[in-house]
Amino acid sequence: MLRVALIFGGESDEHEVSVASALSILDNHNPDEVELRFFAVSKDGSWLTHEESVSQLNSIRISGWGDVTGIKGDRILNYKSVLQELGDCDVAFPVIHGRGGEDGRLQGFLDSIHMPYVGSGVTASASAMDKELMRGLFAANNIPQPSYRVVRKHDFINDPQITLSAVIEELQFPLFTKPANGGSSIGVSKVRSKTELSEAAILAFKYDEKILIEEAITAREIECGVLEGITLQSTCTGEIISSSDFYDYDHKYKDSGTRLIVPADVSDDISSKIQTLALKIFRLLGARSYARVDFLLTDTNDIYCLEINTSPGFTTSSMFPILCANSGVSFKQLITRLVISGEQTSQDVRTHD
Repeated sequence: MLRVALIFGGESDEHEVSVASALSILDNHNPDEVELRFFAVSKDGSWLTHEESVSQLNSIRISGWGDVTGIKGDRILNYKSVLQELGDCDVAFPVIHGRGGEDGRLQGFLDSIHMPYVGSGVTASASAMDKELMRGLFAANNIPQPSYRVVRKHDFINDPQITLSAVIEELQFPLFTKPANGGSSIGVSKVRSKTELSEAAILAFKYDEKILIEEAITAREIECGVLEGITLQSTCTGEIISSSDFYDYDHKYKDSGTRLIVPADVSDDISSKIQTLALKIFRLLGARSYARVDFLLTDTNDIYCLEINTSPGFTTSSMFPILCANSGVSFKQLITRLVISGEQTSQDVRTHD
């Protein structure tokens, strides 16, 4: 039986989503195959021992949504009990979403202590998290994507009018603004005028030093999962139908009106094209273990890729485990499969480094 260090929480704005993912994994893992050891990270960066983490989860479990409170206020290197417990585990399963968890920093730490882990390594994690880097890789490899521009905070502060005017000259309204590093649609806005664009940019800059502004394409939102094993395989496709103008944070996690249609009601040909693109993007970034790739599908069957997420959510409403379940891999099987592949893949990578 593998002893798995489930690392969750974190300092990002997606903290509560990560906690919800940890609770779902707790409720759906196979205890005969996987022994879970929990390591919560509070919003201030404090690491908690397994016992402290379980205590926090139990208090949050009633509502299923909440944040972890730091107990000692110590970072991990100052908390020897956490380091010792972490060292007793066979493989780590990071489910910290956003900054500090899926941007390569946590992966780099685990590499430095020679700890096998589930998910992508440093380079793939950082490239997928930073939308400027990711979209640049898409452009260089002819991956279809919406037209976009990147705006840096210092340019916007120095001269917001000129900065946004240059964007408007090249892109057509409506537009989406989003932090370049972030997820769960936090800080994302849909805008239809220059005045709205300025307000949306100010909001997005609260979360990052650079933002992505892209053309809003009228299309269906289609997602596809990728799983690494003996062979690299894609899941079926799924469609998100939101009750709002776009799939924002509240509609992802709090709105019962949002529908996930799995498998997506698309032709076999379109599904195959999306699955092939998902695999291509996974390989392009050098991703490992698993990922979710998000697409747009227009009425004329044009396919655009929005992003690859190397640390998708594991909440009860998350698309990735639902896609896997509808592709023959139950939530329980998925967890076991990921931790086994994480241990083996990480060891293989270090052997060849």
